[in-house]
Amino acid sequence: MAQCRDNSWQPTFVHDIDRPEPNGAPFYVLPNDQGFVKLRGNTAAEWIEHARELIQTYGVRDPRGYTGPEQFTGVQCGCQRGLSEGNSTCAQFLAGR
Repeated sequence: MAQCRDNSWQPTFVHDIDRPEPNGAPFYVLPNDQGFVKLRGNTAAEWIEHARELIQTYGVRDPRGYTGPEQFTGVQCGCQRGLSEGNSTCAQFLAGR
């Protein structure tokens, strides 16, 4: 996954590159700076189901190349300390980790 480095786009899902979750799950970015929700489950199939629920409720922040919850990797980025703070979503995410 690519790192977000600036505000050229805002991801729907983020990962912590420096301290990844043990099961690899991404976090959904809630609208209006309400926070982040770790996707439930231990596999991509389980994450997709939770991603679908969140997307149906809150939507997708940047639809580039995105056609459904199975392609959540198309609307995500990695957040890495020292490199990603130029992206406001990553900066907020990293500050809370």
